[in-house]
Amino acid sequence: MAEREPDDLQDDIIERAAEDYRKRIEAGGNPGALKKWAEQYGVSRYRLMRRLKGIGPRRDRIPVNRKLSEAQEAALVQYIRDMDDIGTSIRIDQVANVANHILATDWPEDTGEPLIVHKVWPKRF
Repeated sequence: MAEREPDDLQDDIIERAAEDYRKRIEAGGNPGALKKWAEQYGVSRYRLMRRLKGIGPRRDRIPVNRKLSEAQEAALVQYIRDMDDIGTSIRIDQVANVANHILATDWPEDTGEPLIVHKVWPKRF
């Protein structure tokens, strides 16, 4: 069995704390101060408060500035792997060119100019 990441374990604890807090309220009980409830479970009260409001962990959110969809990213990764398999290394500017080609190909024609990735994007990819 794969070992779980510490953040996953922390998320499980926060989720359990939020669930127990909601159950206490539904049962008509007073769960007490959120700060004490968080201390009891050993979690941040701010993270617990966000979970109670229905806000999930940040790592599960899709970044606002994301250029490629998951399918487009998978296609780019496959292209890079294919190039590696045939023994050809791909330069950073080529990664940007391929990403821009993918974006242009999938861009609807009636919505103006397609998105592009800039020269530093491949370094963070």
